[in-house]
Amino acid sequence: MKILSKSNLKDLLILNIVFVFHLFLVFKTLI
Repeated sequence: MKILSKSNLKDLLILNIVFVFHLFLVFKTLI
């Protein structure tokens, strides 16, 4: 298994933020 580099961790963090943001938008439209 390859060790994650800092750039990969940053990309994962950005992906998580975008994912949570989209979930928030969907949740907001449902209410």
